[in-house]
Amino acid sequence: MKLSKQLVTLLLIILFSFQAYSQLSVGAQLSYLKLGGGSGISNIGLGLKGNYGLSEKNVVTFGVNYYLADKNSYTTFGNAFSSSTTPQFIDVEAEDKVSFIQIYGGAKRYFVGEYEEDFNVYGVAEIGLLLASVSTSYGNYDE
Repeated sequence: MKLSKQLVTLLLIILFSFQAYSQLSVGAQLSYLKLGGGSGISNIGLGLKGNYGLSEKNVVTFGVNYYLADKNSYTTFGNAFSSSTTPQFIDVEAEDKVSFIQIYGGAKRYFVGEYEEDFNVYGVAEIGLLLASVSTSYGNYDE
């Protein structure tokens, strides 16, 4: 029991003897995503972005965005399985809904100024993952 109290005391002394540079900041953001390649997909998104200061010169960044569903309506067709079925083809109304979730993280390195100063110059590197959710609904095609 005495040994565990000594270890806890030692850990607390070590913990409080380091300079405290840790700083966490979190904020909300509004985003816009427009995909190219003729897809016509564009979404408005909401997100959270944060920074965690490891030191006055090094910061970890992280965030998540959710992009609202983009709707695309179009007409497709259905084929009959049997050649004796009439009509052989019918038009069917369809609607695709595409939404996205983006998760990312990275780091900032301050070259001029520091993390908590009003003016600074920094380099940033981030990497992320963009996940898409697609659902398709079809209109009434039972004739």
